[in-house]
Order: sequence, then C-alpha cells, then structure tokens
Amino acid sequence: MIPRRALLVLAPSILALLAWAACAPALAAPASDDPDTRIFSIRFKSVEDVVLLIEPYIGERGSYMVQPKLKTITVRDEPARLDRIAGVISAFDQPPRSVRLVVQLLDAAEARDASAPKGEAGTGVRSLLRDVTKWSEVSVIGSASIVGVEGANSALNIGDSYRIRFSVDAVAERQGVVKFNRFALDRIVHGKDGEVRYAPLLDTVLNLHDNQQLVIGATKSQDSRRALFLSLTATLEPSGPVDPQGQR
Repeated sequence: MIPRRALLVLAPSILALLAWAACAPALAAPASDDPDTRIFSIRFKSVEDVVLLIEPYIGERGSYMVQPKLKTITVRDEPARLDRIAGVISAFDQPPRSVRLVVQLLDAAEARDASAPKGEAGTGVRSLLRDVTKWSEVSVIGSASIVGVEGANSALNIGDSYRIRFSVDAVAERQGVVKFNRFALDRIVHGKDGEVRYAPLLDTVLNLHDNQQLVIGATKSQDSRRALFLSLTATLEPSGPVDPQGQR
C-alpha cells in the first residue's frame, strides 16, 4: 500500500498533467496507409496505354479495374501511390500533337556527258544534289504540305503520279523529335480499265527533328541513272485543335 503522504505529493502532478492535456491542441493524426479508391477518366490516350504506364506504380496491396467503354480506370492503393499515379496520368493524357509535314519530290538523272556543266548555281535541294551527288539533272515533280496528328494515318498525292502515306507515332516535344512509325512513297499506276493501283517505292520508319530538313533518295540499283529524292521538313504546330487533313 502506498503511504498517504506519497499520495499527497503525486496528486498535484497528476492534476497538472490532466489539465495540460485538456488545454493542449489536438496532435495531428499520422498519415494513413490504408488503401483508398480513386477513379481516373481518360480523355485522349487509349486506356490500354495508360494501364501499361501506371502498372509499375501500383503497390503490392494495390489493384485496378478497367472499364474500356467508359474510358475509366479504378485504382485502389495507398493514398501516396494514388497521388503519384494521378500525376503520371495527367502528364501522359494530353491532346495529340499536330505536325505539319512539308514534302518536295524531285526527279534526278545522271548526265550522259560527264563533262557537261551541272547547271545553274543556286540554293536549295536541287543545288545540293547537283553539288554533292552524281545527279546533275534535277527537276521538281511536286511539293505539298499536310498536317498529321499523333496516332492518325495521313495520305497525300504529289503531282499526278505519286502518293505519300505516313503515321505520326509520337512527338517528343522536349527533344524536338517527331517519330513516324511509317512513311511510304507509292507510284500511282492507272490501269487500262481505269482502275488506280499503287506500286510501293519506299516504306520506312523516320525520326525527324523539328523544323530541320531531311533529304532521302531511292533508286532501282546502284548503277541506275535515275533516282527519286524526297525533301522532308516536319514542324510542330501550336497546341490546340487542328484539322488533321489541313492542306495548302
């Protein structure tokens, strides 16, 4: 049994402690790690691409459910992970970027007389080809400008005999690079029956730097005396709605 004198000594301390607890502000509760649920609506990108993007950020206790028709992803996870997933989705789910592609198609031939002059001096692709290649007779078949959009296929005739087809895969804006997962050049062939067919001449993958010109050529063989050259310049369009078939 505790002596009464000891109780008289302890009692004021206990009362003081109780009084301080009653007057002290409530302490902030520790952040909860209990799973929470959040629904993300996807506006521009495919739901499948978003799922692949966020899967590495979902914790061991996390889970998700996809509703493709509604374009929503329901994620259950710790609040801190949900915040991070929200930031990842927000940065990725942006409107598709538009790219203006300016194309010039040139026909080049090797002069029959190697000693013949290479033609008039000047600037541009024609002059460049005359100066640095064996093709001394260069003429422009046609040129055109078309706006392509990320994730969409585009096609455009150049002159009466050629067609280009391309698909913009992605725009790496920070690096200033436009990635084409397909770029093709076809010859237009008109049959006797009036039917139009397309003979493929070039089908490749391209990475073009913003507002920088690229020149590519194609020949039947190394010994060919004729060649086709394409001059390509891709320029990022200002953000905002753009007609994907905009031409001029």
